[in-house]
Amino acid sequence: MISFIGDIHSLTRIKQNLRSEKHLQTDLSEDTLGAQLKGGLAQFLALEFTELNKSKDKDLRSIQKYMPWLSNLPSNAQQGAKEFVDCIDHIRFLSWILIGSLTHSALTRNKGTVISYPIPITCGNYIGEHVFYILNGFAEHSKTSAIHMSSLFHSFILCQLWTMYCEQIHHAYDTENDSSALNSIMEFWTRITPGILQLLSQTKVDNDKYFKELADMVILHFLSLIEGLQEYNSIVLAKFFPIWVQVLFMSPLQGDQLKRVKQCLNHQTSAEIQLNTNANYSILIKCLQRLQYKVAMIEMQSSNAAQLYNS
Repeated sequence: MISFIGDIHSLTRIKQNLRSEKHLQTDLSEDTLGAQLKGGLAQFLALEFTELNKSKDKDLRSIQKYMPWLSNLPSNAQQGAKEFVDCIDHIRFLSWILIGSLTHSALTRNKGTVISYPIPITCGNYIGEHVFYILNGFAEHSKTSAIHMSSLFHSFILCQLWTMYCEQIHHAYDTENDSSALNSIMEFWTRITPGILQLLSQTKVDNDKYFKELADMVILHFLSLIEGLQEYNSIVLAKFFPIWVQVLFMSPLQGDQLKRVKQCLNHQTSAEIQLNTNANYSILIKCLQRLQYKVAMIEMQSSNAAQLYNS
């Protein structure tokens, strides 16, 4: 399951296999089946990691055995093309595990408990370092290939998923005297926000058209993340939104970008979402389905580009 979920080409192979079986009468979509299969396996794998973690005093056994790379990220001085791609692969894998865990929680509606808890909150610093590694090297490596270009997309998706995951843990377990999950995600964003600012600053050094396009890309990904967290009624968003709005306005906003930012500024959470637990679960499922589809589509695009490049 780890190999299948982590393989960037697995969804492309599923799509190709469906196309080759045209004689079969099926309602399965070649564009969505792979994503549904990966998402389903990710739920099982998240539960397996959760059980494995329970078998030891320290809840890091699954990390140490199956994700040793999480705590052994290369330094920025060692950042080459291979290390950059490896980091993207790790971020994609983490995103699928979090999608699986959050989907299981949303579908089972465990009434204040979280059965699927595959990644300890204490790993927030490691995850933040992986995202920062991408932000730090994106301007240099983004031209290399489609896979490198996709790194920014996967990084912001992981940031959104990790925020949602920590908030789920916070709602289930944290008390007034113990807000470890919330503190962890606050520390995470305190680390990541300067990385986004640094990347935007890099794109202003040169008047080159490519760097202006990179700045637009950063703003669009960050804006999508804010919109997703608003839909989810995120606690963290309320705390960081004043800072993040200033980040969005670091570059001149026009047209659709400016319209979307204004909508974020005017956003108000409905009373139904604030008071109705079922409405929250319904929104969470919709968010996860959309993120699952996006991750799958980018994986297939990257896979096709890589095969074309290597052929």
